[in-house]
Amino acid sequence: MRSTWNSIQRKFIKKGKRSNTLQPDINCKGWKPPIGRYVLIPKNSDVRPIFKPEYVKPRYYTIDHKNPETNHLNLIFKFLKQLHTTIYGNTNFGNEWESIVQHKRNEGTTHLYFVSCDVTNAFGSIIQEELYNIIQTLCKDLPENLILKYYAVKSKKFVEEIVCYKQYFSDPNLLLPLAPGTLYSNTNMRWQQVKKKWLLEKISEVIFQQRVKINEEVHVITKGVVQGAITSSVLSDIYYNFILHKAMSTYLTTGKIIKYVDDILYVTESESVARQFLQLTKEGIPQYNCYFKPSKTRTNVVTCDGNITVDNITYIGYEINCTTLEVEYKHSHTNFSHTIKVSKKDDLPPLVYLRKRLSNIACLKLSKFILNRTINSENTIMRIIKRACLLQAEYTCILIKELFDNEPRNIQGILLVMQNIDKRIARHIIKTSLIGEIGTIDKLSFNKWNRKILHILWMSYKTVFMKDKILQPKFIRYFSQRKRIQINKSHKL
Repeated sequence: MRSTWNSIQRKFIKKGKRSNTLQPDINCKGWKPPIGRYVLIPKNSDVRPIFKPEYVKPRYYTIDHKNPETNHLNLIFKFLKQLHTTIYGNTNFGNEWESIVQHKRNEGTTHLYFVSCDVTNAFGSIIQEELYNIIQTLCKDLPENLILKYYAVKSKKFVEEIVCYKQYFSDPNLLLPLAPGTLYSNTNMRWQQVKKKWLLEKISEVIFQQRVKINEEVHVITKGVVQGAITSSVLSDIYYNFILHKAMSTYLTTGKIIKYVDDILYVTESESVARQFLQLTKEGIPQYNCYFKPSKTRTNVVTCDGNITVDNITYIGYEINCTTLEVEYKHSHTNFSHTIKVSKKDDLPPLVYLRKRLSNIACLKLSKFILNRTINSENTIMRIIKRACLLQAEYTCILIKELFDNEPRNIQGILLVMQNIDKRIARHIIKTSLIGEIGTIDKLSFNKWNRKILHILWMSYKTVFMKDKILQPKFIRYFSQRKRIQINKSHKL
């Protein structure tokens, strides 16, 4: 296994040198982006190179007085982020999808056509010269001198959040890259002037002088953009959004294109236009070296060339029903135990560590978007909740066995942790699904839904634990007691 992996790595490096993607670093005066190392991640029969900078990457809005190279990168990142936000905005799939659902209902549209595709080697396929030309074009209307100043920033959603002070470029032609609902104001703190010419020179160096160390030899990346650097994602977003608005502009007038990193979803009412878009994914856009993976392309459009149509489209981890437009998370069929890594508990007692791990409710993926009643029916939402509760039970089962070395003790303590976490999950679901829509909920409705969700969670634990040879004898008494209590309550009623 190790020899095969080493062979794959050597093959990747040789291929890079042979294609001139990796070239020896030429010493030159002036600032150059920091050197990083390639971490090669297995991907099918190939590898995905991830760039790991040798410096410790700070938050992009901080100042590192000991490392001017880091400051330059932070400044460039800020500028590119604001430039991208100004020209293309920020894509929120949940909001985009809700607008599609509302449009279908308002217009009485009977059928929509979908094409989902994935850019091949998105970072490595970027033509560096084209990328720099695009950025120069987008900067054309900006003034020669830009002002960098501090803003006081605070989230409107989290009232108790501390005010942060962040640096952004202040200019009518540049928007601040802040989330909707964020509160901000100018400050009297020091500001500085930055020349556009200087920024473009530094951006040029970031694009054309990407340096990576392989076997102690420094190479320059001459093709594409490294994946993992602080500027990688925003450079990729600028490149592919430019392509969408230029090479795919005709499709924007006849439908909606949603892009997230290298994943693209096209939605239209016209079957013929959807076929044309599907053909585009097969041909690619050669002038920008942009091609799409045939194996990842999905559509509900029927074509004469034997193209396989589907009823459900997968996009960025969501499974979309092409008829009802309902959306669910696409869960992997991988054994759940293989995805859980239990570290050595940070020297915490097992019960404390169990509570710490189970407190991460976000892993259940019960987001406001998924629990949105505008998008999903009540039956679908209940199915999603039941599936999430079952996942929580499986997760808890594995953690208990791992933390207690297959010999769980203090069962009552474990149950108490589970009950406290269950209350948090129930409150999260109610707040996200019910209160999020109407702004408030009466006590009677709250208690009704709270009992319902807690019951689903308890039955999920029972289903999972009673099938487990290790936990079944430890917990059967408690599940039986719970059943007797429920029977007695029903008799009293």
